[in-house]
Amino acid sequence: MHTRMGSPTTWGVLLYAIGATAQQPTGLFSDASACGKLSKTCDALASARAVYVHDDGRAHAMGVLPDGTVWTTHGSYDGTSELALDWSHIDGTESRKATWDGDVLRWEGGGEWRRREAGFAAVKVEGDQPFDGVYATEDWDGGLAGLRVVSRRSGRIKGVSVTVVGTDDGVKFFELVGAFRGWPKSSESFFMDFGPIGGVAGWDGIHTFDGSGSLIFPDGERWYKLRDRKEGEL
Repeated sequence: MHTRMGSPTTWGVLLYAIGATAQQPTGLFSDASACGKLSKTCDALASARAVYVHDDGRAHAMGVLPDGTVWTTHGSYDGTSELALDWSHIDGTESRKATWDGDVLRWEGGGEWRRREAGFAAVKVEGDQPFDGVYATEDWDGGLAGLRVVSRRSGRIKGVSVTVVGTDDGVKFFELVGAFRGWPKSSESFFMDFGPIGGVAGWDGIHTFDGSGSLIFPDGERWYKLRDRKEGEL
């Protein structure tokens, strides 16, 4: 029996769709609803959402609020197209699911997170700053490469743990975890496990206390806090 095969174009589209669906929704996103209106593009830091999916399907997500604080939550990814997150400590709505198509996470009940292909409209800021936020490495050029979303919260509650989702090259993303020393009496210094990216497993002595608005590492490296770029600002 002769079976008619589809055209090369048809197969190309099909394979692309399969590949997009199989790709995990790990990366930086923009929540269009955080801009005040649904839009395909939004460059404000308050729209920033970070998702990291582990090989075993565990998923973590982070989101920047208008006041600059960063919530965290967890959930799971089914390996094909469904991301489920626990929202009970964010807005009290318990679990919600999103469908992933390789470019956009579409949430049940409405709302979209679109994968970012570029950086945010932001600049480095100096001066004493709250800990949570979006940071960039010293050589950041305005793109995705070098961005980090940083939080010391469980849900929306400030605590001892530190979570980072970031990228060095704008393509591959990582998740790092750590904790503050001596909190709540002191929260000037914390340690972080850089083992997942080939670094020091328990790098201690990372601090924030020189008033520069940056995270300072024992070897002198800094991650600089970002703020939204004002209209007309270069």
